Amino acid sequence: ISTILLFSACEIFPVVPDPNAFPQPEKTPVFEFDYVNSGSFPGWIKFQNKCIAIVSYEWYLGILDGEGNELTSFSSSPKVQYPQNGTYRVIVMGKSSDGKEFEQQLLVEVSNY
Repeated sequence: ISTILLFSACEIFPVVPDPNAFPQPEKTPVFEFDYVNSGSFPGWIKFQNKCIAIVSYEWYLGILDGEGNELTSFSSSPKVQYPQNGTYRVIVMGKSSDGKEFEQQLLVEVSNY
């Protein structure tokens, strides 16, 4: 009687997949905003960010500071107190993770004074 030993070529350690072997699909950028009036605090507006794959923001908020400069923000969802009821033109610009630039204009109606 003879004994035959068979060895197979198997790895002892599991192979970690290369994360770049199957790159994740890029998310399609979405540039979309809305706003809500505060019911409790006169003049306060909260901008709602509904964006996807946007990495930077620049807001021109449609009101001037004491020196006549337009107020700006670099927040993704700024909160702003407007001085009185009225319609304000707000412009928001942004850049996606792939470098594409976006711009949206909002007409903000303040009516909670």
